[in-house]
Amino acid sequence: NVTVEGADVQSWPVGQRVKVGEALFEITMVCDPCERMDQLRSGLRAELDDRRGMLAHVVEGGEISLGDEVVLVDAAAEVAA
Repeated sequence: NVTVEGADVQSWPVGQRVKVGEALFEITMVCDPCERMDQLRSGLRAELDDRRGMLAHVVEGGEISLGDEVVLVDAAAEVAA
């Protein structure tokens, strides 16, 4: 799990590539907070109202550290590189 501050992740479309640390991810699905959130901590689902998560697959593995910058990657630029 990666938590992002300071970016509007809700504007990221499916297919968006995201570089975090040494790893590259591709957003595959948008999801809303589910009942599992309340299983983790009572009331968490309500706290997450109007915030959603993203599912992503790993395109390139690598180390991620606390504080790493989150960079949106243009998929067309990746193919050309």
